[in-house]
Amino acid sequence: MTGLAAVAKDRHYIAAYEFTRSRETVIVTASLATDGSWRFDVPGGALGGKQDISIVQNRQGTFQCVLDKTNACARVAKPEQDVPRRFDPLVQHPFTDWIDVLLSRTAPLSIAYAEPLVDGDEASRCFSMERNSVTVDAPIPTSTLCLAEDGVITAVDSPWGSLRLSGEVMPPTSRAKLPAVVTDDEPLSTSPPPKPSPKPSKTPSPSPSKKPADD
Repeated sequence: MTGLAAVAKDRHYIAAYEFTRSRETVIVTASLATDGSWRFDVPGGALGGKQDISIVQNRQGTFQCVLDKTNACARVAKPEQDVPRRFDPLVQHPFTDWIDVLLSRTAPLSIAYAEPLVDGDEASRCFSMERNSVTVDAPIPTSTLCLAEDGVITAVDSPWGSLRLSGEVMPPTSRAKLPAVVTDDEPLSTSPPPKPSPKPSKTPSPSPSKKPADD
């Protein structure tokens, strides 16, 4: 696992993933640039699934960018700081800080081989990760991560959702660019997309029975 994680640490690429949570699937684009910066475009990543966003990290910090006609970015964390939970779409963690944890021999995790998350995927190696029994807080939630031999993440199952590689892996850019200018606007809260409204039943409800007429 450590050797494969080391390959993943140095792997830079652009790829699309099917991101499923709350029974809804969107396409997330991951961009891991050669200078160490990164960007993830997350449709429905804020305001309960109503707003598309990007989360971008570079040398100036981490930024949340609104992807609409306003196109504005707000800084959510300074360099070396964690993104506050209320602004964190979570989807980027397997590609960023999870790999560093897997490279640590002192990480409080129990790691074991796991069955492939995608049927017929013989090219990936999958690992289950669970909190060590003596640890109160784990750096990674109980999850399964799959890596190709070249270090590309191919699949993830986690409490916050699942990722499945979709399409071809593309060459990386030299740096991850912000999609808009940085403003003083307040970042948007992140949360799972809203659950679909229940469809009305096609079967009409029975009419109430009529009372018998008085004699």
